[in-house]
Amino acid sequence: MAQKEETVMNRSKKLVILLVVLALVIVAFIGVTKLSDTQDSLPGNNEVTTVAEIDTKKITSLSWTFGGNKYTIEKVDGIWVDPSDAEFEVNQNLADYMASVIAKVEASQTIFGVDDYKQYGLDETAQRVIAGAEDGTGYELVIGSQNEVNGDYYAMITGAPEVYVIDVKYPYNFGCTMNEMKALSDEEVEELAEGLSETMS
Repeated sequence: MAQKEETVMNRSKKLVILLVVLALVIVAFIGVTKLSDTQDSLPGNNEVTTVAEIDTKKITSLSWTFGGNKYTIEKVDGIWVDPSDAEFEVNQNLADYMASVIAKVEASQTIFGVDDYKQYGLDETAQRVIAGAEDGTGYELVIGSQNEVNGDYYAMITGAPEVYVIDVKYPYNFGCTMNEMKALSDEEVEELAEGLSETMS
């Protein structure tokens, strides 16, 4: 009889635990749903729009901040160089790719009527990317905090009041130092090729 009562008690405990776990799952689901609904209810639109654009071929300067430092490269006679160090050899393919990324800034969502930009991480600590052309045209993309729901980032174009939701490719491709922009030597290229060959064999 005692053993039967103990079995019933164990089953009751397990049932209570399962109910508690189920309740926690429901609470978590409601929280995520509300957060998602809050994002959807922000004043703005959810259409993909181009918020800034410049012909890649016309870009002659790129500046960006990363890790509290600012880096700049310029295109002189078709070659990307470091204006602060004439001996530094810039990785041309990487620089061209970075230029192509910032040449067209697209947003998956536009938020209007923003009063507090700091809530989006858009303050003095925000990452900044500047694309400039020889004729003086260009723009500055200010990149704020990451959206925890979809992994995208909040951003704005300097001089415009709207806040945009942009793809992670923008902060990711400008998350580097000047040392990481250095062109590979012939020996380094050969070593890399050998390493890839060994990996594939």
